Amino acid sequence: MSRTTAASGAVRDQLPEPRSLWIRYRPRRWPTRDDAFVDLAAGTLGAPDPGAEISAELADAALDDLLYLPPVPAAAAATRDGLVRSHAARGTPVLVQRLPGDPPAIPEAWPVLDLLPVAMGRLEPDEAFAGVAGGGAVWPLLPGQEAGSWERVTAAAREAGVTALQPLPLELDARQRRSLAELSPDPSRFDALFHGRAPEPREVARVIVAHGLEPLLPRPLPRPPLRSGPNLRLASLLAVAGELSVWLGEPDSRSQSLLRAARWAERVPQSLEALAREGNLGVLPWLEGEPRRLVEEALAAPRPPLVQDLLARL
Repeated sequence: MSRTTAASGAVRDQLPEPRSLWIRYRPRRWPTRDDAFVDLAAGTLGAPDPGAEISAELADAALDDLLYLPPVPAAAAATRDGLVRSHAARGTPVLVQRLPGDPPAIPEAWPVLDLLPVAMGRLEPDEAFAGVAGGGAVWPLLPGQEAGSWERVTAAAREAGVTALQPLPLELDARQRRSLAELSPDPSRFDALFHGRAPEPREVARVIVAHGLEPLLPRPLPRPPLRSGPNLRLASLLAVAGELSVWLGEPDSRSQSLLRAARWAERVPQSLEALAREGNLGVLPWLEGEPRRLVEEALAAPRPPLVQDLLARL
């Protein structure tokens, strides 16, 4: 499967993974907000880009997988929405990151709510989800967070109709920790950010699953006329199983086998569904054992038993 872009200079690309919300492409330049937000592609704090604008080159880029658009100032929202519509018309899924209080995303977008203001104690969970109806959300895992906060956020997300709430570990340097501490209304947050322990994804995911929500956001797939969707669906299930295995502390051999097969499935030129239908999955030397069983099960059901079992063990 080829990765194509008619204007590769307009975007950066990366390996799509569950932990980075399946993001494949992001703009090289983007007019970000002044508010603190999470860089969902990199798993750290977002950074300002002074003077950046939404370029025509980005609108013309022919992208075959998920494009990530960070929060924009209100003055740029209409231009961003036009960009979303242009890519959606070509079959490209677009992740639009929202902060609490932002207007609802347009129907063509895949909206994800960034809960950093809640994690910093600047908003209560019910305030953050006001006006939210469905979609996905990200809960940043910061040092010093208490289990009670996970419960409140998850309950508010469920009440708002959110179907997936993903715990997201962040890599923060000293400057970023200091910046977050200055934004918090709680003076004790400084010590927590520098000396506290960040929760493990499994700890928070266990609460999320107990409330009936998904702990990993589902992968938005390319739509026709793009043709890679069916293979990417199978690749995403392999990757989810691998990520859950990591969370559970399974042997590296098991998790890496699943993640390695997911990477191959990302770029294999043949249709995995057609190969399975013809009984020819065996021609793929990288697809054997547990990954092959998962693919065969995924072709018969929306969620393979292996993924269900791993979720139940969180």
